[in-house]
Amino acid sequence: LVKEGDNLGQDMCVEVMFRCFNMIWEHSPELFPDMTQIPFAFSYEVFPTGVKRGFMEAVSGLESLNGFDWNAWKLRAKDPVVLKRMIMSAAGSYVGAYILGAADRHQDNVQIQDGLTMMHIDFGFLLGSTPPIDAPRFAIYPEMEKAFVEMNAWEMFVDACENSFLAIRRLAPAVLRTCVMLFSKFGYSENTIRLFLADKFSLNTHEKHEKVAGALVRNQVKHSSADWKTRFKAY
Repeated sequence: LVKEGDNLGQDMCVEVMFRCFNMIWEHSPELFPDMTQIPFAFSYEVFPTGVKRGFMEAVSGLESLNGFDWNAWKLRAKDPVVLKRMIMSAAGSYVGAYILGAADRHQDNVQIQDGLTMMHIDFGFLLGSTPPIDAPRFAIYPEMEKAFVEMNAWEMFVDACENSFLAIRRLAPAVLRTCVMLFSKFGYSENTIRLFLADKFSLNTHEKHEKVAGALVRNQVKHSSADWKTRFKAY
């Protein structure tokens, strides 16, 4: 795709960080001992060629979360492979977006490929910048939660989100340095990047106790769908 009008450098940085996160999760056996339950954030290629212009990989088979047929998915999700792919891709993409402060997570910015893999797109608001009307940091919509609950996979998803966050947090210094190296080239000051990533609602590096930091993420995930901001953003 050829795109003009958006800062594609931001999108490129997010996709690079998603790949870094995937590598961290793949090498965190203490948190993910089951190889079939390793979270991942689906990523695609972005190639800026100038100020607010460039190329983006065309990803086929996408359908937005808005209007996704969860009943049809539940029939397919009787296959454990199908179920785990959705849960692990959802956990990875949501946590990756959360850490980088990806705002404006309405249902059209969450896509599902081939009814199997969840992914986030459109990263115009990052690292503390937000639109006038925004959803919570974890915008888990009621239909999605209901489908996961009915497939007895909601707790698996919540656990995966918490552990995904903890794996990244354990390597916070390296993640911070990489983000500074990337995002500072596309309009963000080093101070802005460092302050946001250390914030309570990102890597929460000021919290000394890992369990407390993990519980904060867990609590946000579990209560997101009932948050009035989630419902208002969907409306």
